[in-house]
Amino acid sequence: VVGNNLQLTYSRSKKTSFSIGLSHSFTNNAIQYVILYDPVTKANRLTMGNNGSNKLTGMNLNISQSITPKWNMNFTTNLNYVFVRGYVDGSIRENEGMKGNFALSTGYRLDKGWRLNANMNYLLTPEILLQGEGIAIFFSGLSVNKELFKEKLAISGSINNPFNKFMFFPNNIKGDNY
Repeated sequence: VVGNNLQLTYSRSKKTSFSIGLSHSFTNNAIQYVILYDPVTKANRLTMGNNGSNKLTGMNLNISQSITPKWNMNFTTNLNYVFVRGYVDGSIRENEGMKGNFALSTGYRLDKGWRLNANMNYLLTPEILLQGEGIAIFFSGLSVNKELFKEKLAISGSINNPFNKFMFFPNNIKGDNY
């Protein structure tokens, strides 16, 4: 894989930290996933290889704010236009589309080295694939941290997606055999 990334970022840090960036990246010999259908076994086979190229143009925004000396919040978002090109069963395929997410997190520092954290992340479209795309997915999490030995060691525990019993990650696949 040979990847190239160009990025222009503006940052400001006062009581509120703020950064915004524009970027463009392109990758040759990109590792891409391909799903091949075998009509004899009627089964799909997922494989991957260095069989194409990717281009991504986008922007990102990050805002971090201290609400009080012990409580902070952070908001991050990015939005990208993605173009992928590669081989599926010996034929060139192309796909393109928007990809992005936003995340919100907060943390509260308690006494004696304890810290509570909460986060949520919404993936608008997690992946643009040669043969389709992913779906929107929502994640959330809670964690607690304890610093030990004068902040030289930390232990933490977390719960991810506490409001979901199950999570599904389907992809919408399109092609000659789908």
